[in-house]
Amino acid sequence: MGGIAAKLGYTQPEVKVVMLGLDAAGKTSLLYRMKLNENVTPIPTIGFNVESIPNDTVELTLWDVGLRSAARKMAHLYIATTDALVFVVDATDRERLDEAVEMLVDETIMPSTATTQDSMKRALDWITSTVTTTRGKG
Repeated sequence: MGGIAAKLGYTQPEVKVVMLGLDAAGKTSLLYRMKLNENVTPIPTIGFNVESIPNDTVELTLWDVGLRSAARKMAHLYIATTDALVFVVDATDRERLDEAVEMLVDETIMPSTATTQDSMKRALDWITSTVTTTRGKG
């Protein structure tokens, strides 16, 4: 948003979105596909990657959290202060599907793929409407 609204001090609400999933599930690919609209070749994430992606109504701050097995115990720390959670599952890695299910406890999954952006617009619209509705009740 720019122009007159920015000069008047209006800022878009920020929505913090945390992306979790097993290592090599595609979280970084999804993050940069959304940010740059292109495929990237990621390297293993140590710690996290964070990017802001402006939308028409909100500014999404996406956290790609690298949770190798030892760090998974800390996942709740990222989830506690988030507005939305995206749990990424590599659909081709059937050997680790049970491990992914075990990692995901009570969270809602909005399916999407990093390379085709299947359901991406629907997911972003859902996040925007849900956060806007939820924040309006507070």
